[in-house]
Amino acid sequence: PITLEDVGAPEAHPRLLRQADWIGQEVGAAMFVPLVNNGSLIGLVGLGQSEAGRHFTPGEMELGMALANQAAAAVNQARLYERAQQRLAEQASINQMSRALARAVDLRALGEQLRQQIEAWVDAESVYLAVYDEDRNEVSFPLAIAATYFA
Repeated sequence: PITLEDVGAPEAHPRLLRQADWIGQEVGAAMFVPLVNNGSLIGLVGLGQSEAGRHFTPGEMELGMALANQAAAAVNQARLYERAQQRLAEQASINQMSRALARAVDLRALGEQLRQQIEAWVDAESVYLAVYDEDRNEVSFPLAIAATYFA
């Protein structure tokens, strides 16, 4: 942890002062504790007290580190959960798109399903369907839906 007994003191290191700004101008003393997960810095906890001259004891710093370690683990778990939820939502969209595309009976219906699914999923402005003809070694575009047709 980094502690500043008097944040406003002229002899305080200027870089530390800038770091202290985000916890408020009314802070007189501060302790900054890193949030570390798997050896990587993922954040910072700033503890402030309005009265300058506050000396944080080794026990308080140890407690601050223990709490910061718990907070870092919670942040990591929340990030993992968020990523998992995002992947589940993406997979659900892909499954929904696959089911809708399987029901298409012709290229026009396929294009409309593509447009609806992709527009909802990635906010696309245009959809193009390219078909490769291996015998002729040619790509054709039987369907092109530009932004002017969405509405």
